[in-house]
Amino acid sequence: MDIEDKCTETGRASDPALSPISSLTEAFQRLKIGEDTLALRSNGAAATTRRKRKPKPYIPRRNLEQRPYARNKPLEIVPSLVRHDVITFFANHFETALDSWISIVIKTTIPDNVASSDPCVLNSFQLLDKARTDGDKMLSRLAYIRLAYVFESLQKIVASDRRNGQLPARRRGYRNASIATDIYIEAQQAVTSRAEVKLRNRVARRWRILAGPSPIFVIIYSEVVERLANRTSIKNTERELEQLASDIVQNAPARIVKASQLLATMAEYAIRSHQSVDVGLLIQVRQELLGG
Repeated sequence: MDIEDKCTETGRASDPALSPISSLTEAFQRLKIGEDTLALRSNGAAATTRRKRKPKPYIPRRNLEQRPYARNKPLEIVPSLVRHDVITFFANHFETALDSWISIVIKTTIPDNVASSDPCVLNSFQLLDKARTDGDKMLSRLAYIRLAYVFESLQKIVASDRRNGQLPARRRGYRNASIATDIYIEAQQAVTSRAEVKLRNRVARRWRILAGPSPIFVIIYSEVVERLANRTSIKNTERELEQLASDIVQNAPARIVKASQLLATMAEYAIRSHQSVDVGLLIQVRQELLGG
């Protein structure tokens, strides 16, 4: 036997895991010895048995709907959102609201084929800001509604200017709404941040949603809705607000909904035809409201 064979035989004799196996019990013992030997060779220390961690008990999370700050918690109709004397108040104030709405729309309408840099755009924003902060809550609501429409129209004008090459190429992430925001900031008398403009736009969209069938419909709301529309930390989406407005319209007196739709048609006709509203129709609307 040469030296290499002797080394092999010596290794087999000295390593119990490599010697002949006589029983199943001995096989398990040698398997354990072999694992310990490998651990000593690789780590230089005795092998230790790892204890399995016990799984943590499952604790169910509280339902999101039960949290007071739940983001998707649906809005519900609160009786205080609508005035308690809704029919009488609407009948006594719809003419004033109608005149104010017609005046606001006429003064803030941007003519066709006008560029976004036209001074009339700045003038429209300035008039709306004055009406919005005038102190008259009804006029402020109407001004916010109109602001949403003017912003929407301005974004379309900006898009048209870009297609016609009247504006520089769009920077990455700089959309039509961003340019419309810049124009609105330019119209401000005082320094206004983009965050403030974003908030005003959000409030304007909320009032337009709450208007439902007609801008004149906002007469029915109490001052509680002011807090809902002006909240900066509102968690609900516009889709949920649309559902709330739809529910309010469905639960409102039918004669008020019908009168609001009729007044919206009358306002549109007066604006397009540059004629005053028919007084006879206004008297008829009031009679139907109070006599129904």
